[in-house]
Amino acid sequence: MSSQQPFSPAISCCEIQHVHQLSDQLNKLYLSDEYSDITLVVQNSRFSAHKVILAARSEYFRALLYGGMRESSQSEVNQT
Repeated sequence: MSSQQPFSPAISCCEIQHVHQLSDQLNKLYLSDEYSDITLVVQNSRFSAHKVILAARSEYFRALLYGGMRESSQSEVNQT
């Protein structure tokens, strides 16, 4: 029995390198204040963040920032 999925495409070395580059670039964006579009305030500490990354990684933030809640139009969200 083969360990490959019957419908999964073959991955070439170039595609793997591309995924690695994308991962590195997203990591740099994630750790950078550059282009951030929201500030999270937690226990008087401020964290710059990217709404789209938060929403992609968390259903809570997806609902908070893109679900029509008041925070979706704010540039700063305070811990409640």
